[in-house]
Amino acid sequence: MAVLVVEHVPGEGPYAIGPALDAAGLRTRLCRVWAGDALPESLVGIEALVVMGGPMAAHSDDGFPTRGAELALLRTALAADVPVLGVCLGAQLLAVAAGGSAVEGSGLQVGWGDVRTGPPAATDPLLAGAPERLGVLHWHGDTM
Repeated sequence: MAVLVVEHVPGEGPYAIGPALDAAGLRTRLCRVWAGDALPESLVGIEALVVMGGPMAAHSDDGFPTRGAELALLRTALAADVPVLGVCLGAQLLAVAAGGSAVEGSGLQVGWGDVRTGPPAATDPLLAGAPERLGVLHWHGDTM
């Protein structure tokens, strides 16, 4: 079993998420769609899914050949109660897969903001050691 990490572009890897997965005793399997890696068609052997960021738009197939397959994989994960973490573009794709929407924003938004964990984070294998409040850089043009 492994945590599947989907990378859309070089330089948008799991960064701090990778060592956190390792520290939690979870094996990581990278799927670099930017390098031609094929997305799995099922969740066999996958215990969690992490979908990273990229410059594509979650609301359009233009320049994003794996969008449909990623949405299908996310929907399968949600239906099977497989844990999913979406980062940036991955969060937008997760919103779409869960029945929400991703749309063009009113312009580029860049800045620092707080992300807060909720009570379930205390017992989550990945988030258990994270602080309750994290200052993170937001950089996006689309919203959900």
